[in-house]
Amino acid sequence: MKLAERTESGTIFLIQAAPGAGKTALLAECRRLAEAEKWKTAEINPDDLWHTTTLLRSIGRHKETKQMEGSWSGGMNASANMGGLGTVQAGGFNTSETTRAERTPLETLKGGKGKLLLILDEAQRLERTVQPAPHEHYVRASTILDSIQNGKMGRPVILLAGGLGITRCVLKGLGVSRIEADSFVGLAPLRESATRAVIMDWLVEDGKAHGDPAQWIDEIAPETHGWPQHIIAYVKPALRQLAADRGAMTAAGLINILHEGRQLRAQYYARRTKGVTRRQRESIVRFLSALPAGEGFEREDLVAAFGKDLGDKVDPDAIFEKVLRKGMLEERNGQYEVPIPAMRAWLEESYAPDRDTLGRSLDGQLYVRGIER
Repeated sequence: MKLAERTESGTIFLIQAAPGAGKTALLAECRRLAEAEKWKTAEINPDDLWHTTTLLRSIGRHKETKQMEGSWSGGMNASANMGGLGTVQAGGFNTSETTRAERTPLETLKGGKGKLLLILDEAQRLERTVQPAPHEHYVRASTILDSIQNGKMGRPVILLAGGLGITRCVLKGLGVSRIEADSFVGLAPLRESATRAVIMDWLVEDGKAHGDPAQWIDEIAPETHGWPQHIIAYVKPALRQLAADRGAMTAAGLINILHEGRQLRAQYYARRTKGVTRRQRESIVRFLSALPAGEGFEREDLVAAFGKDLGDKVDPDAIFEKVLRKGMLEERNGQYEVPIPAMRAWLEESYAPDRDTLGRSLDGQLYVRGIER
């Protein structure tokens, strides 16, 4: 940020990781630090890169949207005449009004003053500007990204983006061919010491736990696999339990926490895999079962497995893309893998081809297999 201020330029920073790794929390912390340095900050959506009115609202310039809309006859949307000056027919009336051309989002950002941090979470959603083919939105979005990346805004403007594992490729498809090493953060699970420290803070500072929480942390920490989303899954019931027991850390309370935490963790996996059919999940697990734990695989091999398992009436490439975009898979060093080890374990437990009719869920409860979660 200091460099951007000195050079009156900007850049693009990318925080990329699998679901639940803490991207959104890190973006919020970056925003707090930027505001402490007197930067103006704004959360934006993909649409803001090609729609001027939505961009103005996102960056806090609401009054200008009213002025823009007021310059059109009958309150028509300004985007109806992006080409420049023209004649607009007011609905149902034989009147017309010559209007000025709409400013583009790029012109809007260039026309502002001061240093600005734009925050775009779930940036992989920009992919729809590239697929199935580039179009007008692609041109506007890629032009803004190029201007920010190469310091062409005439003032310090930084884009801080966060997204799933495909985000870097999506940005590349929009012309951001390079993101410097010091502008890219790939989040990984927390180290064991950090995981324990985070749980300790929650239990003691927020939960007001009495005594030494080491035993509780010993039991909870391995269940989270260092994944922030999983830590929250266990911390929430822990705080409720501590409140009910007035800060006492009982053995019965710990059992309740572990039970509820496992349920919340499984529910999270179910939400992340929504839209992937049972047969598709079973095909993934069948394929993974032939691989050693932690070993990556080639895209073509899983696509071939989909084709073999699911028949001729499906598009195996489309299924692979769907699974990838849900964060169930992630590319690392040219190969793919399930980025969350505990999710792979859940998939194998729930959808392994050789599973018994009666199984045991992640929370330890018996259930009848074959019932969709």
